[in-house]
Amino acid sequence: MPALFFLVVAMIQLVRFHMIRAELSIIAVTTIAFLCIWLISIVSMFSLLNIVVGTHYLLPMAPPVALAGAFGIATLLRFSSGMRFQRNAAKIEGEQVQAIESTYTAPSIKQRINGPSVSATLLTMALSAFFIGPHLFGLITVYAAEGYTSEIFNSENSIVQVAYPGYREAGLWLVAHTHRALKVGIVALPNTLNHGDYSLSWYSFNLDIQGRLTYSEAPPTSASFPFDYLFWPMHLIQRGYVIPPSWSKHVVHMITGGNTIYCYILAQNPATII
Repeated sequence: MPALFFLVVAMIQLVRFHMIRAELSIIAVTTIAFLCIWLISIVSMFSLLNIVVGTHYLLPMAPPVALAGAFGIATLLRFSSGMRFQRNAAKIEGEQVQAIESTYTAPSIKQRINGPSVSATLLTMALSAFFIGPHLFGLITVYAAEGYTSEIFNSENSIVQVAYPGYREAGLWLVAHTHRALKVGIVALPNTLNHGDYSLSWYSFNLDIQGRLTYSEAPPTSASFPFDYLFWPMHLIQRGYVIPPSWSKHVVHMITGGNTIYCYILAQNPATII
C-alpha cells in the first residue's frame, strides 16, 4: 500500500516536472523515475506467476517495494509536517500583526486551528493505520504462515495457486479435537506421501500425530473414500480435483494462513464423530 501511494505521487511529480510546473532537481526527478520504473517492471513480471514455491522466489521484488514504500510514507509525513508548519507560521504572523492593533482580541480556538492542518493530520493517521495495521495484525495473529498472507484482499485462493498442503496442521487439529481411533484419508496425488523410502516419507516425519489415528494416502479421483475423515488440500481443488458432493457439506475445519486456505478437514459424519 505505501508503494502504491508512492506510484501515485511519483506519476503526479513526473507529469508536473515535464509540464514545468514543479521545481525539482534533476537528481530528484531521476531518483523518482528510476524507482518508479524498477517497481513497475519487476512487480509486473512477478505478477505473471500463478504459483510461487517458497517466499524466497519473491526476494528480487523486496528492494523496490521496500524503497518505494519508505518513499511513500516519508512523503506523507513530510506533507503532514509541512501543513502543520504552515499553520503555525500563519498563526504566529497573525498574532504579531494583531498585537500592534489597539482593538486586539484573542482569537478563538476555532480560529487558531487551521482546517488544512487538521485534514492533513487526520489523513496521516488514516493512511498510517491503512499502511501498517494489516501487516501488524497479520504478524500478531498468524503464526509461521506458509503462504500468501493478506488481510485486505481475499483473492489468493482464486488467483495464486497454493503450494502448501497443510497435512500436518490438519493432523494436529484432529488429534486435539477427537478422542477415539479413526481412519483418516489424506487426499494426495500418487506417491506424494511416500516415494518408496519410508525413512523419508510423510509418515516417518509425523509419527507424533499418529497412534489412534490411521492415515492412508487417497487419490483425489477415487470412486469412494472409506474414511472417517479426509484432508483435502486447496492446491488440488485449484487443479481441478474438487471435493465430492457427498463430502463437500461436511467441512469441520479449515487450515489457513491469513486469508489463504491450505487444507479442508472433512468428516464423514460430523454430528457423531467430533
